[in-house]
Amino acid sequence: MVVAPDTPGHTPGSPAAGGEMGRLVRTTDWAATPLGPMEDWPQSLRTITDTLLAGALPIVLLWGPTSSRSTTTATAT
Repeated sequence: MVVAPDTPGHTPGSPAAGGEMGRLVRTTDWAATPLGPMEDWPQSLRTITDTLLAGALPIVLLWGPTSSRSTTTATAT
């Protein structure tokens, strides 16, 4: 996972890229979601998050037994 300590909203292990969506990922309270705190995410989820944030296309990611949903566009429904 890309780590940039000087990125606003950065926490260890959070993505540094992704523009506005990257900022939203970094500032979301993941502990209040079924995914749990970002620092507890498996490496595979961190890697796919970085990959999706680096892309230019809107993508939906479903993860885990509850199919937690994450999108790469702020306006996705």
